[in-house]
Parts: sequence; structure tokens; C-alpha cells
Amino acid sequence: MIKFADVYKSFGKQTVLRGLNLTIPRGKITVILGRSGEGKSVLLKHMLGLIRPEKGSVVVDGQELAKLDPFALNETRKKFGMLFQNSALFDSMTVFENIAFPLREHKKLSGEALHKAVSELVTVVGLKPEVMPKYPSEISGGMRKRVGLVRAIALKPQILLYDEPTTGLDPIMTDVIGSLILNTQRSLGITSVVISHDIGSTYGIADNIVMLHEGQILMEGPPENFKKATDPVIRNFLEGHASAEQKAAL
Repeated sequence: MIKFADVYKSFGKQTVLRGLNLTIPRGKITVILGRSGEGKSVLLKHMLGLIRPEKGSVVVDGQELAKLDPFALNETRKKFGMLFQNSALFDSMTVFENIAFPLREHKKLSGEALHKAVSELVTVVGLKPEVMPKYPSEISGGMRKRVGLVRAIALKPQILLYDEPTTGLDPIMTDVIGSLILNTQRSLGITSVVISHDIGSTYGIADNIVMLHEGQILMEGPPENFKKATDPVIRNFLEGHASAEQKAAL
């Protein structure tokens, strides 16, 4: 679904991506791991065509982004949904208005049709109708994540990007969000890319794990391979971001 071929990207004197090669399989959940500053967010921005590589190519669903004109690039971006790290909800809008926003903007829905579409969407993530008139400040962090996910899938994207979806959540809500990611991927058959530091949820949801290090892919494979990894960089990362129970399992 997404392919990086020999991608280089620098910001001033800092080289972030160094000949990176990566293939994101269609219809699977790929989790990208890496320390802060390793280029995870830069990777996401390349997928969306927000920045372009200095060398190499980024191909999304068969189209090389750097070769697209602005209109075609915008059409390709419509294939994506995005769940931001802090949900990025509009504070001045209710839950209903946040979810309705992309439907109004892109589908031109209004009135009863809009209300029906939003009502159907909220059931996907287990939200109750009572939450619709509330503002983001009036609901929990876990609920805000759910609302952000509903808004991300409102336009039925082919690809969902998750930026640290479990950051700031307690263990129970972390498991809930992990289940939501799994259920969303399975029910919609979409391609999911997750940026995460949460080792426990990564093992629970990932079809494929990618480890970024110094601008390249250090390791790529199913969770089972990472559990058996002996590379010191990988072991240090996994053990440094694991709970006591997870460390025992490692």
C-alpha cells in the first residue's frame, strides 16, 4: 500500500532518513517503533506528502507522491485518516460537531442525513448518544481518543495513521484503544500504520513491526521475531519501554 525506496531527508545539518527502504502491506497493521528523534513523525509526513524526500521515492497505492500535481496529491490524501496523539479535537465544538466536521466539509451532509451518519459512526467505537452534546473538556482522555478515531474513519479511508494512540492512558484504557484499533482494521479492512512506544499494545495489535534507528530500518518482522531479538539496540528499547510484567515475558 505504501512503499519507501532509498529515501533521504535532512533538516539543515541533521540527516533524519538515510536511504530508508520500507513496504507497508495492504490491509495489515504495521507498528513503527523508535526512540525520540529517529524520524517516526517524518515518516508519517512523507506518507501524506506534507514533505518530500531529497532523494528516493514514496509511493502510495501505486502513485509516486512527488510526481503528483496539487490536485492529484490532495485526492491521494483523501485515502488517509489520522488519529493524532492528543486527538486534536476542536475545543469549541461538541463531540457531535467534531465528528460531523469532515462529513459537512467533504460529503456536504446536513440535517437528518448528517445526524444519522454520525449516530452510526459513534456505535463503531462504543460511544453512547449522551456524549454527543458534550465538549472535549467534558469527557475523559479515553473518550477523546474514541471521538478522534470516529472522526478519522468518517470518510471511510483506505489507510489509517495513528500517532502514539495510547499516550497518557491508563493500562485498562490502553487495552481498550488497542482493541479498537484491531476491530477497526478488521471491520473496515483498512491499512493501519501506528507510531507507538507501548510495547504491550504493539505485541497485541501488530501484524508487522518496524524498528527505526539512525534513519534506517534496523529490524522488520512479526512480533514473535522481536520477542526473540538479540540486537542490543532493540533489546534496550524493548526493555526500556516495557512494564515489569512485559520485561519478565521478554
